[in-house]
Formats: sequence, C-alpha cells, structure tokens
Amino acid sequence: MTMQILPTTSTIPMPAETAPQQKWRRRKHARPEEISKAALTIFAQKGYAAATMADIAALAGITKGTIYLYFRNKEDLFNALVREHIADKLAEKFNSLEDDGDDVVRAITHCFDVVTEMVLTDEALALGRIITAEARNFPELAQFWRTEVIDRLLSRITTLMQRGAEAGVITAVQPEAAALLCLAPALQSLIWRSTFDFAERECPDPRSLMGQQRAIILQGLQGGGRA
Repeated sequence: MTMQILPTTSTIPMPAETAPQQKWRRRKHARPEEISKAALTIFAQKGYAAATMADIAALAGITKGTIYLYFRNKEDLFNALVREHIADKLAEKFNSLEDDGDDVVRAITHCFDVVTEMVLTDEALALGRIITAEARNFPELAQFWRTEVIDRLLSRITTLMQRGAEAGVITAVQPEAAALLCLAPALQSLIWRSTFDFAERECPDPRSLMGQQRAIILQGLQGGGRA
C-alpha cells in the first residue's frame, strides 16, 4: 500500500504572519502624528524653504510618498502645524471665556494670559521664526497665519472691547485699535525671540515683560484705575 504524502502548505494562517499586519495597522493610525512631529523638527532646523519632504520622511521613518496620503504638499503640512499647535489650542482655551459673562476686564485679562502662554511655547517660537524670516518669499504662509491666528484673536478681543465700552467698564476706545494694542506685546516678544540671539543674561524675561505691558494697558482701559 502506497502512503500518500500531504502537501506541506496549509490553509491555516500562521500566528507569525499576523503580527506584522497588526503592527502595520498601529503605525498607520499613528502616522499623521509621526509626520507632524518630524515636520516640526525639520522646519525648526532648516526653515521652510530648505526643508524637503524627503527630510521629513526620513526622520519619520517612512517613504516620501506616504506623506502625500495625509498632506497635499509642504505648504499644507506647514499650515497643519500652525492649526494644530497654535490656532486650535487658542480656540480651545478661549472657549472658557463664555463663562466670564459680563466681566469684560476679566475676559480681556484671560486673553492676555492665554496669548502670553502660547507665544512662549517652543512650537510657537519655531513656527513664528519661519513666518518672520520667510513671509516675504512665501506670502501664502503669512496669509494663513494672519487668517487663522491673528484675525481670529483680533476679532475676539475687538468684541470684548466693544462690550466693555458699551457697559462703561472701560474708557471709550477704538475697539479695533485697542485690540491690536493688546496683541502687540505678544507679537513683539515672538519677533524678538525669533530674530535676536540673546545671551541668557541679556534676554528680558518675556513673561515678566508682557505682564508689565498688560498691567499698563488694562490700567489705561479702566481710565487710570488699578488693573
């Protein structure tokens, strides 16, 4: 009687074959975050013009083509960083202003605090440095920053100025001009830290400096009373 030898192949999946697939699925969900983290590092090191998608892909440990599954181009990727690290975080912080009710001065003070803490983050410094240095060559980046960050801040603070003037809790002001004045200290700090290479002993403490500017502005808005 002849013994039949069964084929060595099997239709039963081997456990070892499923592990790489599970790992791939985990990485797939994490890839946008990995790309964003790598992009922020490369932009901070090289600037916008010199950074390439190949640089970002190499740092993220992926192929360049993978980036285009999530971002249309380098501009789209940079703008996503501005939205993630600045615009969206500011919007989240400002949502709590609704609880301030009619206390306009408290709401304005809250705006100062939120913006101050935001401009002191490493992400804001890195992105702000690029906007400051390369806006002339890449005006579309500056326009996105203006629309998503500056204009939204100005709109919110202008509304607070109008409410305060109508309620009589702050002196009569031009709301748009007063709102811009409130943002000026933060923008000044961002530009200084992005442009000048201060030695540690020479660099004025930005939080203290903006705190002094805030006190002066609020005192003026309240007609010279205590801020």
